[in-house]
Amino acid sequence: MFMNCYFSWHIAMNLKTLSISFYRLKIDALNKILGREKAIVPETKLLSFLLCPYQGKWPKMTCVSGNCKRCADLLRPFTVKCYEHYFLNVKWFHWERREVEGKKKLDIHAYDGTVGDLIDQLSGDLECPTKGTTFVKHLFNAYWQQSQYELARDTLKQGQVLLLQDFAENRKATYAQEVKSAHFGKAQVSLHPTVCFYKNEEEQLVRHVAMFFSDDIGHDYHAVHCYTLKMVEQLRKETVVDEVILWSDGAASQYKGRGTFADLSLYPFPAQRNFFGSEHGKGEADGETGRFSQAMARAVAKGQCFRNAQDMCSFGQQNYESENLKKYSFILVGKEEIRRDRPETDVGTLPGTRSLHQLHKKKSYILAGRKLSCFCNACKEEKGLCENSEFVQPFEIYKMKPSKPVDAEVDEPNIPVPVPEEIEMRATSPVLTSFESTSIKHATLR
Repeated sequence: MFMNCYFSWHIAMNLKTLSISFYRLKIDALNKILGREKAIVPETKLLSFLLCPYQGKWPKMTCVSGNCKRCADLLRPFTVKCYEHYFLNVKWFHWERREVEGKKKLDIHAYDGTVGDLIDQLSGDLECPTKGTTFVKHLFNAYWQQSQYELARDTLKQGQVLLLQDFAENRKATYAQEVKSAHFGKAQVSLHPTVCFYKNEEEQLVRHVAMFFSDDIGHDYHAVHCYTLKMVEQLRKETVVDEVILWSDGAASQYKGRGTFADLSLYPFPAQRNFFGSEHGKGEADGETGRFSQAMARAVAKGQCFRNAQDMCSFGQQNYESENLKKYSFILVGKEEIRRDRPETDVGTLPGTRSLHQLHKKKSYILAGRKLSCFCNACKEEKGLCENSEFVQPFEIYKMKPSKPVDAEVDEPNIPVPVPEEIEMRATSPVLTSFESTSIKHATLR
């Protein structure tokens, strides 16, 4: 999951080179002196390698934030471990953007120098901001969000459903045999897998995978809104849906933008959105995409053709079987079903929300957000002090203002539930305005 991250891969490439330089240049001596336990740690243990020793699962926030004097120098652990080999020659790779034909392109480049040169270059990766934060905070956010996702999934109550959403790469029409000219200009199909979890009447965790197919290849928040409502509609046929917990990556045009935030506040049911750490959004939805792609490839090898979304959807319906605790749905979505003329989602940009990882719906155009997710008992019950208050900040209120007054009743005929509450926040001018933010008590969301 984590090797998908550009920044982590960047570090991992350098760490891998250091370990290889030890074993290739002085493999016999290192086996006797260093041993396997003294090799450079993998990325998953990098926090414990860089920061002060800590008890439990998580380091102190003073260390993560860089305010600890003992571990502020992130290069020191590398310098100490590589001291005896500091001037040995080594080759390594480095991801960077270089200008090619007037355009900057990201590519991997080879370097040749000493271990000391490599460590100097590694310092830039460790200390320079990545995605608006330091590399240590970047890793901490990724691991924390992953742990909260697992906690939220494993502690669901009846009436709660968790939806893991992610767009897959568009699939092209595929034929067992084709003429040469058919290779160019193939039709594309949008694929949006959603992995759902909920508890059945026997308190067993049910995993329901839904694949949405559409000839509308737009990957935007309008499509996400349509797929989300259809998923809730499908789940209402199987279980009670009192609250929807959404998890996804932080793609601004799809899941973490002003339009998505407006949709979240207008959903006709209690809902919240949570986001994985930046560049760490790979998960179970991608696994289902890979499995389906392999099944399609085997079918094509046997002579089957996939011309459009209808063919792919029908193939899934015919070849996947649902079980008691493992279910599959394949849903075809027409182009006309994804509405993009929705003025109720035309709201002002919310500065600072890129750093947020949990957003709760409170009322129409009003959200409660914070920088890290938490699903401890106090936060789930909305009673008492958060058990992770050392790491998780209190919620703040975010009030969105539409560009012009709109009717609070949103036309969603597929969901037979009451309309949202009346809009309280109205724009006094047609000009887009920013949000207003005020602190609230940590566990008060209603």
